[in-house]
Amino acid sequence: MPESGRVLRLNTRYTNIVNFRLSYVVFHGFGKAREERLIGLLAFGLVIAVFGFWSFVGFPIVSALFTRRNLLQSALLAPVTGMGATVLLVTTLNWVAPVRVVGPIVTVLLLALSAWLLRLRRTPVPFRRLAPFAAVLLLAALATGYPMFRFGFNWISYGNDDMANYCLSAKLLLNHNQFTPPPIKDILAGRDASLFYWYFDVLPALRHGADEVLAWTSSLTGLSSLQAFMPMILAFQLVLIAATGALMLQSKQYRRAALLVCFWMALSALITLGTVYQLLGQVSGLGALAGAVTVLLRRPGARQKSQPVLGGLLLASLATFYPEVLPFLVLGYLAYHAIAILQGHERVRDALGTIWPIVASWLLFVNVSLPVPIVTLINQSRAVQPSNFVKGLFPYYMTPAAFAYLWGFRAISEGSRGILLDIGVVAGALVFSVAIFGAVWQTWRRRPVAIVCLIMMVLSLVLLRTRSEFGMYKIAMYLQPFLAGVVVLTWDDLRTRTDRGSYARALLFAGLALVIGFGARGQWFYMVRSMGLGGGGLVEIPFASRDGLISQLKALPPYHDITISDTSNQVLAKFESAYRERLDFLCTDFFARVASVIDIPGQRWNPIDALHHADALKVTEARNRRLLAETFDMHAVPPRANHFKVSRPISGNQEFALLDTGGTLSMLNRRERVPGSASAIRLTSTQSEQNHLVFVSSELGLPYYTPGADRSQGVISMYQLENDFFFRGSTMAALGRISLFRVLNSAPHARVVLEYTASLNQDHENRIPAASAIGDTRAMLTAVGRGSARLISPEVRPQQIAGGDYVAIDMGDWGHTFPDARSFITGLWGRRYVTDPRRIVGFCRDISLISDDQYSALQAPRAIQTFPGDLKNKNLEYSGIYEDGWVAESSDMVMQQNAGAAYLVVSVLVPTLQGRRAASWVALLVDDRLVDRKPVASSGVGFNVSVRGQGRRRIGLRFDKAVSLPSPDTRPVSARLRYVGFQP
Repeated sequence: MPESGRVLRLNTRYTNIVNFRLSYVVFHGFGKAREERLIGLLAFGLVIAVFGFWSFVGFPIVSALFTRRNLLQSALLAPVTGMGATVLLVTTLNWVAPVRVVGPIVTVLLLALSAWLLRLRRTPVPFRRLAPFAAVLLLAALATGYPMFRFGFNWISYGNDDMANYCLSAKLLLNHNQFTPPPIKDILAGRDASLFYWYFDVLPALRHGADEVLAWTSSLTGLSSLQAFMPMILAFQLVLIAATGALMLQSKQYRRAALLVCFWMALSALITLGTVYQLLGQVSGLGALAGAVTVLLRRPGARQKSQPVLGGLLLASLATFYPEVLPFLVLGYLAYHAIAILQGHERVRDALGTIWPIVASWLLFVNVSLPVPIVTLINQSRAVQPSNFVKGLFPYYMTPAAFAYLWGFRAISEGSRGILLDIGVVAGALVFSVAIFGAVWQTWRRRPVAIVCLIMMVLSLVLLRTRSEFGMYKIAMYLQPFLAGVVVLTWDDLRTRTDRGSYARALLFAGLALVIGFGARGQWFYMVRSMGLGGGGLVEIPFASRDGLISQLKALPPYHDITISDTSNQVLAKFESAYRERLDFLCTDFFARVASVIDIPGQRWNPIDALHHADALKVTEARNRRLLAETFDMHAVPPRANHFKVSRPISGNQEFALLDTGGTLSMLNRRERVPGSASAIRLTSTQSEQNHLVFVSSELGLPYYTPGADRSQGVISMYQLENDFFFRGSTMAALGRISLFRVLNSAPHARVVLEYTASLNQDHENRIPAASAIGDTRAMLTAVGRGSARLISPEVRPQQIAGGDYVAIDMGDWGHTFPDARSFITGLWGRRYVTDPRRIVGFCRDISLISDDQYSALQAPRAIQTFPGDLKNKNLEYSGIYEDGWVAESSDMVMQQNAGAAYLVVSVLVPTLQGRRAASWVALLVDDRLVDRKPVASSGVGFNVSVRGQGRRRIGLRFDKAVSLPSPDTRPVSARLRYVGFQP
C-alpha cells in the first residue's frame, strides 16, 4: 500500500477534546492494516461520542420539560434535543467569539447543566427498553458508515459540492465571529478561501446551523472540517432515526412499531443517500423536524405545561438547521388541532392558547438567527412557481421511475431501463397507494407522523404540476421517515385486526419484509458507491478516499506565495482551498458565485446586509478587476472567436508553485503519469512541468459544474470522470465540441495527443469526428472510421495571449444526446424529461501535449492481436478500431517495421449479419498506398504481402460497407481484427 494511501496521517497525531490535547499513539509495529483499522475505529468512535454527548445532554432536558410517563420516548427524543441545544448556544455565542473559543465553553456548560438536572430530577434511564433501539442505531451506523472503517477520516464519499461549501463555511465560523466581516485585504489577497463564505452565508442570512455544529466538532477534536464532516453527518443520521422513533411512540402500545420504523430507516435507501450525498442541512433538519413534531403535535396535558418550552427549543433549532421544512411543521400543527376541534377533543380557545407560549419560547431560543428562517421561507416560495425547464439535473421523480426510486427498489444513478426497473415501478406504485390510504386514515386518527406525511404528499402533487424537478427530488427524501411511519402504523393496525396464523397475517409480514428487504438493495448500492472506487453516477472525485486525498492536502508544506491549481473540478478546487492559502485557478474563478454579492428575495430583512452591503459590493468589484477578458482565435467561421477570462496575477508565464492533479482525478496529461500511482495531487513548479495542459473555461467550452449552463446545447466541454466500459479500473469523461487549454512551459514544436472513443455513443453511427488542434493555425487530426482512436496532431504553435500560451481542440461537431429509450411502464408519463441531457461528441481518455522530439522517439508496436489490451499501448497511433477489435469501413494504425521484418501479415474475420456478409471486399494500404485488395469469399480473410523498408508505417484497412450488429449493440461493423503486424 502506498505511503499516501488510505491511512490518515496527522502530522501531530493529536486530537483536541474540550480544549485539552489527548494524544493517541499508533505504533509502527502494528502494521499499516492495523493502523487503518484503528483510524477507522477512531472515526466511528467520534460518531458514537457525538451522538452519546447529545443523548446525555438532551435526556435530562426532555424529562424535565416533557413527560416522565413515557421515558423511552424521552430517551429517543434526547439526542435531537441535545443537538438543538448545542447549535443554539454555539450560534448565539459565535456572535461574540469564534467557535474555536466558544465550542469548548458550550460543551462544558451543557455537560454541567445536564449533570445538575440529572441530580435534581433523578430520572431513571430505561436502559432495558432502549437496548433494542441502540442495536438498531448501531446497525444504521454500520450500514451507512462502513466505508469509515476502510478510509477513516479520509472518507470523502461522493464529494458533493455541498460538502465543500459546508466545510469552508465551518472553517470560517471556527476562526471568525459570525457577524464581524472579515478584513477586506485578506479577502483580496486570497489568504483564506473560507472568508468568501461570510458573503455567501452570513450576509444573505442563509442557514448555517449545520455549519456551526461542524465547526463545533472541529473545535473539540482538532480535526479539519473536511475530516470531521462524514462522522458528523453520520451522527446526524442517527439523531434522525432516534427522533423518528420518538415520533412513533405517541403511546406505549406503539413500541414495536417504533422499533420497526427505526429498523426500516437504518436500511432506507434515500435516508442513506441523504447522508452519503452529504446533505448536511437536510439530514440534521429532518431530525429536528421529527423532534418538533413529536413535541408540538399533541394535546398539552396538566403535567405537560412545559411542553411549549421544549417545543420552542426544537422549533428554533429547526429554524437554524433547515428552515425549508418549517411549513410542514406549521401546517401539521394547524391540521392536528383543526382535526381535534372537529372531533370534539379540543376547543378553539384551548388551541389558540397554546400558540403564544410556543412563539415566545421560539423567539427566545432563535434570537440572533431570526433573519435566517424569514429569508429562507421567502426564497422557498419560488419553489412552487411553474417552470418550463425540463432538462435539469434532477429528472428522477418526474417519470414513473419515481416509484422505484422512492422506496429504494432502484438507485437513481443506476440504468434507467430494464425489467427490474419495471417491476420496481409497479411494486412501488402499489406500496405508495397503500401509503396514501394509510396517510388519510391515520391523519383522521390524529397520528402526527401521518399528518406531516399527507401534507408532503399534497405538496409533491403541486411540485409535479409546476414541473419542479429539484423540489420533487428533495420531497422524496423528506418523506422517508414519515412515509415509513405511516406504512408501519397501517400495517400494525391491519395486523391486529387479522387472526393469528391466518394467511392474511402471513401476507402482511411477507409484504413488509419484501418492501424493506428490496429497498435495502438501493441502500447497499448507495453505500458502496460512496467509497468512490470509480467514477460516474454521483461521484465527483473518484478514488479520493482510497488515495487519501485529505491526508495529502493536509501534508502539503506551507507556502505563502501564489500557488496555481490545474484542476477543473469545482469540488476538488474547494477542497484544495481549504488547505492552501493564496491558491489561484487557471480554469475559472470557482468562488465567483460564493464571493459575489447577489441580491436574493428577503435579504433586506437581514440587518447585517444593511450594514455591510456597500462594503461587500466593493469587494466584488475589486475581485472582478483582477480578471482579464481575452479572446482565442479559432481560425474558423463559425465559431471564429472564443472568449475567456484569466486572473491577472497568473496571466503570464513566470514561475509559480503548481498543485498538480493526478491522473486518477483528471483526464489531462495522462500520457506522462506513472501507472498505478496513488498520488491524487502533488506540489511541483510550473517550470518543472513541460507541455502541461490546464483546461480553461471559455464561452464555447464550459466546465460541467457551471451554474445555469444548459447541458443540451453542447457547450459543456468536459464532464465528470466515469468508469471506462472497456478498460477495467480506468476512467474516461464525456467530451463536448470545444476545449481550450493553457499550456505551461510549452515546447517550441508540440503535438496534441487525443485518446477518444465513439464506441459508446449509441447513435447508430459511432463515427470518429473530424477533429482539429488549434494554435496559431488550425491543424486537422488524421481521423478515419468508427470506434476509438489515439490521434496525434501535426505540429502546433500555441497562441500567445496575455503572456500565456493557449491551444484548443475542436471536435468538429456539436455532438448528440443519448436516446432516451423507455419501456411502456416507464414511458407512461414524463417523456419530455430527459434522463441524460448531455450533448456530447463521445468520450475522452486522455488529452496530452508532447514535443516533436517525443513524437519522433515513439516506438510503435510491431503487431496488435489482443483486444482491448493492445489498444492501451500509448505508443500506438490508430483510428477506427472498436475496443473489442471490430472495425468498420476505414481504419488506420501506425506500426513499427523493424529490420528483417519484410512481410506485413493481416488477418480479419468478416461476419455474416442479417443473412449477408458484412463486407464484400477488403483493401490493404501501407502509407496511404494500396498494396492489395481481396474479395470476401469466406469469413476469414488474410494478407501476407512483402513490404520494403523500415520504421513507422501507417497501415490502413478499407471495406466497401458496414452492417449494424444485432440489437441492442447497434454499432456498424465490417470485420473483426485477428492480427496485424510485421513478420520476418
